[in-house]
Amino acid sequence: MKDENKRDKQSETVSEAGYFTSIRDTLESNLPKMSQRQAQLGRYVLDHITEIPFLSAAQLADRADVSEPTVIRFARGLGYTGYQDLRKEAQKFIKAYLGPGDKVRSFLKLTPDRHSIIDKVVDSQVAALEETRNLLSRKAFWQAVEALCSTKNVFLFGQGGMSALSLDMLDFRLRRYGYYTYTLSQGGRALFENLHVMTSDDVLVVITFSQPDEETAIVLNHARSIKAKAVVITDYVEAELAHEDDIILFVKRGEVGTSRSYAVPLVIIEALVLSIAAEDESCLEMLDKLHQLRAKYRKRR
Repeated sequence: MKDENKRDKQSETVSEAGYFTSIRDTLESNLPKMSQRQAQLGRYVLDHITEIPFLSAAQLADRADVSEPTVIRFARGLGYTGYQDLRKEAQKFIKAYLGPGDKVRSFLKLTPDRHSIIDKVVDSQVAALEETRNLLSRKAFWQAVEALCSTKNVFLFGQGGMSALSLDMLDFRLRRYGYYTYTLSQGGRALFENLHVMTSDDVLVVITFSQPDEETAIVLNHARSIKAKAVVITDYVEAELAHEDDIILFVKRGEVGTSRSYAVPLVIIEALVLSIAAEDESCLEMLDKLHQLRAKYRKRR
């Protein structure tokens, strides 16, 4: 319990990357003090850290040639509540340290038969979608729909390349419905050019799939300060995104450390815009106007 409290306190004062590095250093320094089996397991974990999030305790025991109880004792000996807690910290490490190339290499390593890549990708997309369907709060989803139906001004902010793709789709679909959309820059002074016109009647949509950066915090804190609704689509659930006034749509994009699902956030966007149309008939009227305008000028050519 003493070690666990120490670890909890430590995690509050250092970054994810620094925290995991300190655990790694502690593990390395304690290897000589461990029993033969514990040290054997410790060396395997250090050498195969990118594999840990994908392995059950039984699988890790088999690969490291130790018993499953040894794995459990090993995790608890490091101050974790159990092996699942250790896996979560390995995921944080991967998020902090692995680059795009590392993630692709990890996927290819797990898929040695190159001819099966298409099946592996489809299977992983389906699994991520199914997990998202099971975990996504329907209450939060309809709160997001109601918030968007109650406004005509939507501010859009995304962190990372995946977010940009999803926001482009949401921007396109909402403008067709007659919404006024404002895309916020991801950095620099340009971030504030549209942010300052946001009011309490507007809605902010944030899409982020990593630990929130400074710009994400600025955007969310501003929306909260003026009482504007914030809808956050994310697979990252930590204190920064746990504000009681925000509407959190939690999605799963597959295992951390490998090439992850681009389909899941786009499916959520599609579900949102279709639900908005179901609730607000004026959206369909705007689409009819678009069709009529096209038809009018098509006849003149």
